[in-house]
Amino acid sequence: MLQQEQEVLPEGYTKLNYLQSTGTQYINTGYIYGPNSDFSTKMYFNNAIGQLCGAVDDNSRIALATDNQRKLYFARFSGNFGAPSFTSANYRYKLSTHGATLEAEYTKDGYEYTSTIDNSAHDFDGTSIPFYLFGRNENGFAKLPSGTLNICFFNFFENGSTVMNLIPCLDSNGTPCMFDTIKRKTFYNAGTGDFLWG
Repeated sequence: MLQQEQEVLPEGYTKLNYLQSTGTQYINTGYIYGPNSDFSTKMYFNNAIGQLCGAVDDNSRIALATDNQRKLYFARFSGNFGAPSFTSANYRYKLSTHGATLEAEYTKDGYEYTSTIDNSAHDFDGTSIPFYLFGRNENGFAKLPSGTLNICFFNFFENGSTVMNLIPCLDSNGTPCMFDTIKRKTFYNAGTGDFLWG
């Protein structure tokens, strides 16, 4: 049963467990990811192949991606390098960055596991374009994955302080969206079709 959270959401909004893209939807967060930025999220990749979130300009990149070999890639660097990865499976992942390191937590057979990806060998100056969810901003163009991807929440931090707290919702008209409880702003699908939700 979906619950209305009047203490954090606008009147008439309903909190969801997740938004799900089908490969044509994405959200422009408007957030410019800098060298002191971090993020945390909970994702279920389903059968998604390609760019999950991030931003890539001519100088730097910050992004998550998967491939058909079930590898999760994390890129955080300036310049042109191959992104490190680890072999993933169809689990719900809690992902968080600590500077150049991505930590991935998941549960398998009742046990908790953690994997890490380290980009500390490379410098990162930050990007000049907004960070996208459900796809990557590549110099102003949305590069979207095939398949479906669920996002349960997405937070941005600067120097350890939360600057955006995006949670999936239905707005007062029943339209799926992400609502930022920090800036009190609603973010809608910038692509085509409609988000699924649960």
